[in-house]
Amino acid sequence: GFLCQTAQMANEFANKFGISMDRTFILPPIIPSETVFEKRIRDNGGERVKIGYSGKFDQSWGIYEMIETCEELIARGMEIELHVIGGKFNRGPNGKSSFVKEIRGIFERKEWIIWHGAKPRLEAAEIMSDVDIAWCFRPSSLEENTLEISTKILEAINMKLPVIAFPNSANKGLLGDLSPFLARDVEGCVEAVSAILDKYEHFSSLVDDVDLEKFKSAEIGRSLVDFLPKKKK
Repeated sequence: GFLCQTAQMANEFANKFGISMDRTFILPPIIPSETVFEKRIRDNGGERVKIGYSGKFDQSWGIYEMIETCEELIARGMEIELHVIGGKFNRGPNGKSSFVKEIRGIFERKEWIIWHGAKPRLEAAEIMSDVDIAWCFRPSSLEENTLEISTKILEAINMKLPVIAFPNSANKGLLGDLSPFLARDVEGCVEAVSAILDKYEHFSSLVDDVDLEKFKSAEIGRSLVDFLPKKKK
């Protein structure tokens, strides 16, 4: 059999390689069954907005857009605090890109950026639980050419944390009514931040409508049993 992350992936795989759908098995991204941290109540008086990103840094993964969005929000008079967690940089094609030096310099130079460096998973989750919005945006060049669901989005929603992400079919299918908080470019990300803040309390209740059970480790563990070969009697 063949393991595929989503039903869309399984359909495309089956059509492209001419295999039967009954030879595919859906294995979605996995998040813990128990939520260790949940979004903390905003305690900054609604003035400072904390945006958080946790993961690797790559020039194709929305890092430039994240910085540009924050700069535009600051230019509009908003007080922004960007928390970035991670220590692994992808150097780009053939390792010749100036991306690593450039982004490191921005992280170290901008006073509104707090770079936590690499952290263990639980410590990273605790830091993210104290931000207001999770940055999960990746640009169209990547998102329109993938059918995958980002674990970052699942983890944020599981923590009841608002997200900024690209509106590809997978994200819209997952988030449903949260789709107005998705964005295609920097301008859209700026507007999405404003939309989230305007409806912040309402957002938490919308998060509850997202079905995450099929992504949780206990549920996936049970479904994997059906995929394993049966013992012959």
